[in-house]
Amino acid sequence: MKTGENSNHGFERFEDARILVTGGAGFVGSHLTEKLVQLGARVLVLDDMSSGIHENLTTVKDQITLQVGSVSDSVLVDSLMKKHEPEFVFHLAAQNLVLSIRNPRQDATVTIFGLLNLLEAMRRNDSTEVLIHSSTGSVYGEPLDFPQTESHARMPSSPYGVSKLAAEEYLRIWKDLYSVDYVALRYYNVYGPRQSSNEATGGGVIPVFANRLLADQPLRVEWTGKQQRCFTYVSDVVRSNLLAATKRECWCDFYNIATDEKTDILSLANLMMEVSGVHTEIEFAPKRPGDIRQFEPSIELAKQKMNYTPRTKLREGLRIYFEWLKSTKAP
Repeated sequence: MKTGENSNHGFERFEDARILVTGGAGFVGSHLTEKLVQLGARVLVLDDMSSGIHENLTTVKDQITLQVGSVSDSVLVDSLMKKHEPEFVFHLAAQNLVLSIRNPRQDATVTIFGLLNLLEAMRRNDSTEVLIHSSTGSVYGEPLDFPQTESHARMPSSPYGVSKLAAEEYLRIWKDLYSVDYVALRYYNVYGPRQSSNEATGGGVIPVFANRLLADQPLRVEWTGKQQRCFTYVSDVVRSNLLAATKRECWCDFYNIATDEKTDILSLANLMMEVSGVHTEIEFAPKRPGDIRQFEPSIELAKQKMNYTPRTKLREGLRIYFEWLKSTKAP
């Protein structure tokens, strides 16, 4: 199926469903919110707007309820869960890897205590069927085996990976102790429209490169540039969330969510110059703390149990991204 082709088959369960999306004004969260609204859901977005922005929700602002606040506020979370009684919770509120290194305490507060607030509210109120948790391939740390299956050793090399791993363990324990259902999705290098390009706060490499290209600036490649990544288009990540929520047979497990293409950073830089039609110099910079040399995730479990298949190839995703970016810069 081509990117952008509309198919809601199998997602009828979301029609008129009550849904909470934490971090719903952010990059991935806003795309998920839009899709849920399209499917007819009644969506409550909780976002502290530290990285999310109101403009991300422009197309659905009159069709959702937006609560500005933090998932780390236990009183707020408990009151929202009691009032709205969401049937599904999609938990995307988090900091990124760079910010987690600068402020690990805040990272833990949002990622660990934020999740605990949701789990405790779910334990006290039985309206929620399942919590879909946005995790990360960073829980594995530097890979020991290739490809990395979900049973790979987990030795994270950043506070971001540590807090996400701790969150996964709380999910597992709350299922054992209180029968709270969950799915944890380990994302890999998500990209697409609305992703931050702020280099100072850890913006993704694709939007950073794209903005530098359009500004006719050199591309700054960290480390050797041979770091291998699996760049996953945002619509594939959104679909993985919807699949996870609706396929009960996949609940209470952990899944790698990635593309099946592997690309190193230097190859990405050259491909982006080719797609954009803009050519510039490449400069090298030191390794970023917590960076991983090679990601090679297996997505076989997600294919088998969730029917997840990545649909957008990197070249096509970059083309769409550049079109969107140029439209935002148009006079």
